[in-house]
Amino acid sequence: MERAVHENLRRIEYDATHGPPGQRQFSSHLRQVVWPRNFKLEKLKKYDDKENLENWITLYEIAVRSAAGDEHVMANYFPVILHQAGHQWLLGLPEDSFDSWEELRQPFIDNFIATCEQLGNNYDLERIRDRKNEPLRDYI
Repeated sequence: MERAVHENLRRIEYDATHGPPGQRQFSSHLRQVVWPRNFKLEKLKKYDDKENLENWITLYEIAVRSAAGDEHVMANYFPVILHQAGHQWLLGLPEDSFDSWEELRQPFIDNFIATCEQLGNNYDLERIRDRKNEPLRDYI
């Protein structure tokens, strides 16, 4: 059984002088990733700053795990599924900012949670007022 598991993994060799390839914002430890053979995420949309961020992250984690990926794979594949704002945020951070998926996950959520489209609540509804002589169509 153990042999079969190892046959499905692919280690990327790298030059020890320059460290493992990948995002410099990730520690050398985090960039040492063992990719599952034929790793591919199907039907997962890139994060576009519009949908519920925490739900999207959970779906991403499930997708990576279902493709036999671990937390190193999650972190190293993450830049591939970000749109421009996410890339800019990540590239603007100093080298060695993250040493684990969790260290990357939470700051990403904290940074982008405010940009997500959020459903209104009772307080938002109570603040809606129609203006004098405002047509109903404009009010709605």
